[in-house]
Amino acid sequence: MPFGLVNASATFSRNELRNSQGLDNYLDDVFAHTPDCSSHILALRDFFQSICQAKLTLRPFKCEVGETTVSFLGHSLSKGVILHRQETAPSPRTLKQLRSFLRLASYYRKYVPDFAVVAAHLTDATKKGQPNEVQWNKV
Repeated sequence: MPFGLVNASATFSRNELRNSQGLDNYLDDVFAHTPDCSSHILALRDFFQSICQAKLTLRPFKCEVGETTVSFLGHSLSKGVILHRQETAPSPRTLKQLRSFLRLASYYRKYVPDFAVVAAHLTDATKKGQPNEVQWNKV
């Protein structure tokens, strides 16, 4: 399926990964996370069969198979456990940088209980009429 289409990644997830156990994806990137080698082989077999049936192709140079630890879109996958990678972002100085920071932080919202409450002060600082200069203080 052409990935230039707006809903192509959602269609891919819905059609090709719907019955897959231990597979997750983001857009056209797919990763398998299973607790042991035998279930990993089964998950990959099912995935490859699904890809073949859909007449899709993979790029071997982008594939990593059989790794015990993989970094994937700000996450680290190790022994079937998905963790977020510790990364630091520069302190935002302008409204544009603050909005960008909030989008980055929102990507990790599943790791932050009550993310909306925690980020409320920052979100309020992006409202219309706020100064372009952001005051960033350590708490």
